[in-house]
Amino acid sequence: MNGSLLDGSFQPPKGCRLRMRIALTICSLEAGGAERVLSGMANYWADTNNHSVAVITLSGAKSDWYPLHPKVERRGLDLLAQAGGISDALTNNLRRVWHLRRYLKQFRPDVVISFIEKTNILTLLACAGQKVPVIVSERADPREKPIDPVWHRLRTWTYAHADAIVVQSSSLQEWASKFAGAKVVHAVPNPIRPLMANTALSRSRNRTVIAMGRLTRQKGFDLLLAAFAQCRKRYPEWRLMILGEGEERHELEALSTRLGLQEYVRFPGLVKTPEDELCRADLFVLSSRWEGFPNALLEAMACGLPVVATNCLTGPADIISDGKDGVLVAPNDVGALAMAMSRLMGEEAVRQELGRRAPEVLNRFNQQAVMVMWEQLLDGVQLGRSNQTRIRA
Repeated sequence: MNGSLLDGSFQPPKGCRLRMRIALTICSLEAGGAERVLSGMANYWADTNNHSVAVITLSGAKSDWYPLHPKVERRGLDLLAQAGGISDALTNNLRRVWHLRRYLKQFRPDVVISFIEKTNILTLLACAGQKVPVIVSERADPREKPIDPVWHRLRTWTYAHADAIVVQSSSLQEWASKFAGAKVVHAVPNPIRPLMANTALSRSRNRTVIAMGRLTRQKGFDLLLAAFAQCRKRYPEWRLMILGEGEERHELEALSTRLGLQEYVRFPGLVKTPEDELCRADLFVLSSRWEGFPNALLEAMACGLPVVATNCLTGPADIISDGKDGVLVAPNDVGALAMAMSRLMGEEAVRQELGRRAPEVLNRFNQQAVMVMWEQLLDGVQLGRSNQTRIRA
């Protein structure tokens, strides 16, 4: 069964249980979009619905960036040892499956929700034969993010046994539906953090372009630096700030120096309250080569920032109405990005109008609305499992 929770076509079945034991699995709770969403889901369910919730990571808990509600049971397996070869990789992953399976048996969940492809595969293997519903969630565009051929084959085989596959955009439902045996495919967007809804919308007029995300090729910060270098020729008073951390930090800093931007670009790293910086900026830019459902874009708009975003295959077009509450440009096009940025840098009235409309995203993607979508999906999966049991009996 396919359905889009984005358009409200999936309705909750009647008479389903209100409280459940929910286990959520992910590689780690380090800083990142998927990690933020999963921790927010766990906290919401523990706080508002009185579900019994456990968060299990393959990493240890010492690397956690996101806090969890005191009622959430936290289990870090600390099993992310690097493999020295194929034999080590196989041994490490078998160990992860075994420990994950053992803990899930102890917790006795009514449903398991897993994030990100490799953890999804290991979770499905760990749950094999346990008769517990498993929902797997892809958190980026898998068409743009290829995985190792062995993992690809494992994903094709294991996803067929998932009770539901969740993607973040309706455009990915067709991709997910191709998995043989896929029972339910749903599109569920990311929610905006509750704090963002209370953020004061005040610009400081300090002429700052801001961007935010993991410092990786996916986010296209090299494209942003090149575009900003073009913009500075007309608007030398503007500065650029890129929040986040990642493996490309040194390359991006070096590129900034080569472009003569070292005095005009800052890389503050990870910050606990990015909304503070968003509220002090004048323009937000999402330069990604591909996305899932970009949290940074949602948060910038919730803060009342005018935004320019690359129109990736998934994500930005589900959030922005081009020309109304933001501007979309072609991905991987430095010239188009620079042109859109320059226009907004030079037209304060346009920035103000886009910023005024941007917080409307709170009406569509607030946490409560998105969590209702997850609740509907959980109810549907539970009902589907119970119906299968009755039919077999």
